[in-house]
Amino acid sequence: MLIKAQVEAAFSSPRLVAYFLFGTATLLILSDLVGKRTRQVEEMTWWDALWIGLFQAISVFPGISRSGATITGG
Repeated sequence: MLIKAQVEAAFSSPRLVAYFLFGTATLLILSDLVGKRTRQVEEMTWWDALWIGLFQAISVFPGISRSGATITGG
């Protein structure tokens, strides 16, 4: 509800959608290059779950993939 106006404005701007698509691709590339750590599910903390959830929350903007945001956050 705090960013409702910004989200609605983003849906009316094709240029902004393109930027978000590019941003998603950039984040996925960076997470692949930097995030080579492996952990087991049992080692996951509440902070990790919150972090992934915050990345999922930004996917309300058009052009940001929810699965891409989850992969990046993880």
